[in-house]
Amino acid sequence: MSSSLVQSEIDARALLVDVQGCVSAGPTSGSFACFSAAQIAKKRGVFFVVAHHDDADETVAMFRDLGIEVALFPALETEISKDIVAARFSVLQSLKD
Repeated sequence: MSSSLVQSEIDARALLVDVQGCVSAGPTSGSFACFSAAQIAKKRGVFFVVAHHDDADETVAMFRDLGIEVALFPALETEISKDIVAARFSVLQSLKD
């Protein structure tokens, strides 16, 4: 399958999950949700949530590979560190601006 055909299929599926500004693309397997969100992110901001912090690292890498600017909103651990809180505030501040 050619890359342009794959891209057009992803674009078509992204339109299906983008309903009135709210998107729910799960549960899914593989990278479908990330590819769909990347297509939507080309038009507007996306807040992408994953279940586990390992998934977050992989998803951030995938978005960056797709040319999407992304910021990781780190999970709060059982022991809250100043670095995590500072990173979370930084992301929130960038969303406000």
